[in-house]
Amino acid sequence: MAETRSRNSPVLRAMILLSLAAYLLIVGPFEVMGRVMSVMMMGSVGLVPVLMLIAGAAVQVSLDVMLVVAGIGMAVLCLGSLLSPTVRRLGFVPQYQAPDMECGEASASGFASEPART
Repeated sequence: MAETRSRNSPVLRAMILLSLAAYLLIVGPFEVMGRVMSVMMMGSVGLVPVLMLIAGAAVQVSLDVMLVVAGIGMAVLCLGSLLSPTVRRLGFVPQYQAPDMECGEASASGFASEPART
C-alpha cells in the first residue's frame, strides 16, 4: 500500500510560520519584538495541546457537529476580519524609522554604530 501523507504537512506548517514570523519582524517595532515573537510562539506551539484536548472531547460527542461548528467558526472569523481596517491593511508595510542614536550605542541590528569620521 502506498503511504498517505497527512494534510498538516510539517513542511507547509514551517513555511507558513516562517513567513508569518518574517512579516511580524518587519512590521513590528524593535522595542516590542521579543513580546511579539513570544505571543506568536504561544499561539502556534503552546495552545496546540489545549486545542487537541477540546477537539478530542468534541469528537467524542459528534464528529459531524464538531466539523460544522469549526467551519462556521472559521467563516465568521474570516468575514469578521474582512470588516477590520487593521486586517485589510496587513499587506502594506509601513516605513520603519530607526531611532536616533549616539555614537557607540547599539543599533537595531545589535551592532554598535561607528563613530563619525572627519
